[in-house]
Amino acid sequence: MSKQKKLIQVKNISFLAPEDKNKLTMTGDMAFDGDGTLWKVSYKKVNGVLTDQYLQKIDIQNAKVLKTLQLKIPFVVDANYGYSGIAFLSNGDMLLGSGVYGRGTFSKVNMATGEVSLVGAKLGNYGTYDLASPFYPYFNTRLTLSMQSIPTSGTDVYQRKEIEYVMTINNLGNLASSHSRLTASLPTGTEYVPNSTLLNGKSIKDSDGMSPLFSGMEVASKDSLPGIISKNHQGLISFKVKVKGDTPPSSIVTNQATLSAENTDSVQSNVVKNTVLLNQTDLVVKDSNIKIGQSWTPADNFISAKNPDGSIVPFDSQKIQSTGKVNTHQLGKYTITYQNQDVSKKATVTVSALPAPTAKFSLTVNNQSATPEDQRILLGDTLMLQYQLQNPTSNSGFRPGEAKWLIPLPTGVEPMKLSDSVTLTGPKGASKQVSWPSLYDAKSRTITIDSRNFDQNWLKLTPDNPLTLKFNVKVDPTDAAHIVGTKLSSTPSMTGIDYNGDQLTLKSPTPLAFGPIYSGSLQFHQVPSTLAFKNGWIKNFTTELPREDPDWKIVVEDTRRRSNVWNNNWQVTAKQLSPFVTKQNDLLSNILVFKGATATAKEQIIGEKASTLVFKGKSSSADFYDVFWDKNQGLFLKIPPGKAKANQVYQNVIEWNLSDAPL
Repeated sequence: MSKQKKLIQVKNISFLAPEDKNKLTMTGDMAFDGDGTLWKVSYKKVNGVLTDQYLQKIDIQNAKVLKTLQLKIPFVVDANYGYSGIAFLSNGDMLLGSGVYGRGTFSKVNMATGEVSLVGAKLGNYGTYDLASPFYPYFNTRLTLSMQSIPTSGTDVYQRKEIEYVMTINNLGNLASSHSRLTASLPTGTEYVPNSTLLNGKSIKDSDGMSPLFSGMEVASKDSLPGIISKNHQGLISFKVKVKGDTPPSSIVTNQATLSAENTDSVQSNVVKNTVLLNQTDLVVKDSNIKIGQSWTPADNFISAKNPDGSIVPFDSQKIQSTGKVNTHQLGKYTITYQNQDVSKKATVTVSALPAPTAKFSLTVNNQSATPEDQRILLGDTLMLQYQLQNPTSNSGFRPGEAKWLIPLPTGVEPMKLSDSVTLTGPKGASKQVSWPSLYDAKSRTITIDSRNFDQNWLKLTPDNPLTLKFNVKVDPTDAAHIVGTKLSSTPSMTGIDYNGDQLTLKSPTPLAFGPIYSGSLQFHQVPSTLAFKNGWIKNFTTELPREDPDWKIVVEDTRRRSNVWNNNWQVTAKQLSPFVTKQNDLLSNILVFKGATATAKEQIIGEKASTLVFKGKSSSADFYDVFWDKNQGLFLKIPPGKAKANQVYQNVIEWNLSDAPL
């Protein structure tokens, strides 16, 4: 009698995880465990190439896939068929066979971890198909979950401070979990710290600004495939929250997590609690205004700070951080940000301009050729010129190395010797001597004082620190025509960049002058070009003709150096260079006479051969002296009878001589 086969029931397979549906592909072999559930190997192909392989646990009574465990395979298997044989070993591991037509291997699966390892060598020319064994092991997944908080559960936490939650997952069973998911909550009164979620030390991307843990996140033990918690392989998951600033003090922040996986019961962690304290952290800073070039430190704008418990925090760069820089040599506003724990404040430092420097120039002249009786400056005198430069404006000056003092040498004086030194006296009386060639440009006749030869800080020209320059010159005796009777002068200047960064040139408002310059000689200052005598009549006796201008005079200049031993005597003589003559060459000789100042003085004929003394002078403190005679003294004409012709004009030339005789 033949037996008939009858299909009893057909059911559609359902899946706990919908994404596992496309992983149910047959490879030709199955095995049962001790619970009567069916295990099979499935695989996933991409573009016809095998990629991942899975073990799937199936409840055949209910046609439901209870578990899909991805295999962790550290080597290459058959790219077309993967594993084709399956059977359990006595220790509970699963034996897998793979390959056809000479590509066969045996592998075993650690069911507690899902890790695959090779068993023996390749099968040579053989492959494997179905496998069988008499072993039906029992499998279970036993998950554990614990939660810790930092600060520790049961302790206090200040408003605005962070709490870090650390969850430890483990599997104490002999079957690795799959599709493991961990869910944690965002405690009331807190806010999530963005990007703080970690899985086994690796950052997990936020979802819409929140931790994926809040909606359930796939987790795994360390070094396991996604969703798998292997036996005795811990996993660490953490995230941070921040207690809101308005969370009431004394309120309790509570948290608890839940771990779930395929074909096993969910577990909950312990509850962690932290009590909220009032956060008294504080920071007070101020704006400030400093002058350019003034020193500044972050401590200058700090007023006070407090810890969360209200205790005072002194300023310390390790405790009170500041960011931002202030360029004290550049005008402007600078923002400095201060941070005391979670409190941040900003301060503005304004660097404002200083007053611009001003310059007061002065000159002192010491005539080294002078005598106590005579301080005048004469041609050929040696002078010590002392120029002084002072800034009377407070809080002003020039930047170091950015200024120079220019002193034009007055026309009419020359350096005594180029080998001589110039002396500059700076702040606090410090002085330095430098040779003329290093400072003096003969072409422009200018002395330049700058940082090439002197301390750059001297030329800052700060108030109460004047500069004084001293050097010797000689009044040029060859330039009398241009300088005698005049004052010699020059206009010094100071040029440079001031504290504010501005380019300035400061000049003396008026030239610095000294003089006048005297010739230092005895000489005629003024001699009238004409000495006229009155007209006379022709008489039969000698006729005397007086000067037409009885106040006619000669002016003598005596600027010789006066002293207590100088010869201040001088005299004037006269001499005819020719006789009196008319245009018709009619001559009159020996008619010019001189009458002395005394009644007993004899009349002297002023002739052509010898000079006649006509005036004696004695200089005192004056520079100019008049040579003149009373009305009845001085020069006259005496015309003998019958010598002169009528209606004729007689002229001659008189030579006047001035000498410093007698000694």
